[in-house]
Amino acid sequence: MIPAVIQRPTFAKTWLICPAEATDTQLGPDGADSRIQRSTLTKLDSTLRTGNRLVRELASAKARAG
Repeated sequence: MIPAVIQRPTFAKTWLICPAEATDTQLGPDGADSRIQRSTLTKLDSTLRTGNRLVRELASAKARAG
């Protein structure tokens, strides 16, 4: 028998960036706030921009559109 796999649903996450703070606030699916270091968020953003083909294509199209 193959055990059933229970997967958590995927939720979009919204980050509120406050320049006055060293951390950013995330609004989770349950409305609770959590914090992440800005450096971690910056690294994640950079990774997503360079590693995600769709993001690269959109950035390229935006640059061409001027």
